[in-house]
Amino acid sequence: MGKFHSDRDAIVQTQPVSGGGYGSMAYWNGRAYYAGEDDALREYSVTNGELKLGAASRMKFDGGATPSISANGSKDGVVWVASRKGGKGRTRPAVLYAFDATKVGEPIYSSETGSETGSETNAGRDGAGMSSRFVIPVVVNGRVYLGTRSEVDVYGLLK
Repeated sequence: MGKFHSDRDAIVQTQPVSGGGYGSMAYWNGRAYYAGEDDALREYSVTNGELKLGAASRMKFDGGATPSISANGSKDGVVWVASRKGGKGRTRPAVLYAFDATKVGEPIYSSETGSETGSETNAGRDGAGMSSRFVIPVVVNGRVYLGTRSEVDVYGLLK
């Protein structure tokens, strides 16, 4: 970003968000992803250092969320988002969602139902522990790790 110059404005662009902004963006393949408080997961294209709003999910995230990305280089991008479900003051199980990074309208997976779009439900197998605030899914070696209040849940492909 360079050195501070008090005679110049350092903000080159502002994107409004609904509610508060308590998380961070994730970046993959020319796109940035963000979910503000009580807002949708939003996808932005990044061109010449500026954001242009693209698609948004149909669902909203209670306390906002910080997305993570998994991909095979520039292919097969997945946006992972943890929701604390339940709003202020309520403790409920966390929910891990996966969205196709090129089509964020609907999740392709939810730990709440334990299913991919169009497959059978298995919430008992996939359900996460009790939610915690400001949780970021961590993706390493084909697994997604989700910290909850009393455990770390590990998600991956079933054999």
